[in-house]
Order: sequence, then C-alpha cells, then structure tokens
Amino acid sequence: MPNLETPISQDTPDELDDVLENLKHGQEPEAIQDIETLGLMKDVLSKKEFYMAFKFVMDRLTGKAKKYAMEQQQKHSLWIQNLNMALAELSQESVAVLIKLDEIYRNDEQSLTEEENRMSDVVNAASTDVKNDLKKLGFKLPGL
Repeated sequence: MPNLETPISQDTPDELDDVLENLKHGQEPEAIQDIETLGLMKDVLSKKEFYMAFKFVMDRLTGKAKKYAMEQQQKHSLWIQNLNMALAELSQESVAVLIKLDEIYRNDEQSLTEEENRMSDVVNAASTDVKNDLKKLGFKLPGL
C-alpha cells in the first residue's frame, strides 16, 4: 500500500499516478469524482491519501447539494412571486369563490364525491371572468 513518501510504482495505471501525484501536492484529484470511485481505490491509497481524497469528494458533494438547494429555493421564490402577482390581479368575486372552494376543501366531514359536487356547483355558479381567473391560477376543477 503506497503512502505519501513512497514512490509511485511503475505498474499502476496513469490515472492512479495522477491521483496520487495530486494528493501528494494537496490538490483535488480529478479522477475521483464520486464515492464509488473512491471506494474502488481504498486498497491502493494510504490512509492519509484516502482521507484526503475522501475530504475532496465530500466537499464536492456538499457543494453540489448546496447548489441544488439554492436552485430549488430560487424556483420556489419565483413561483411564489408569480402566484402573488396573479392573486393581486383577482377581482373580489374571484377571491370570494376561492374562499368558498377552500372552505369546501377543508371540510373533513364530507366524502370526496360530495366535495367534488359542491366545488362543481360553486364553479358553475361563477361568472366567466372568475372561471378564467381560476384557469390562470392552474386550477383543474369540475366545471372549468
């Protein structure tokens, strides 16, 4: 098992040579991109080399997770912003219909069929403008 002081053997693949050389100089090994690759190399690397490579891989994965979380937060923020703009443009009649639909939805004492029938009645009684507002908001209700 090589360590940082031992020269790299001649029969190791070029990729492994590069990884070990990078580790010796404290640089991030390009060949080790994920935990699986690191696991395959555990018998070839010294404990110190393995720890350094593990730290690099974990730092990379943590960075990717943070980036993904930021992207999701931005998408959610944009969705909320668009929803707020759409809600600001609603008429009082549309808001009243949304409140009625919400009350029906939150009533746990009714069956699903009763809920759908009551929502359908509210939607059918609404004006065309209100129906258009509900469609813009993305509702897929019976009667729309």
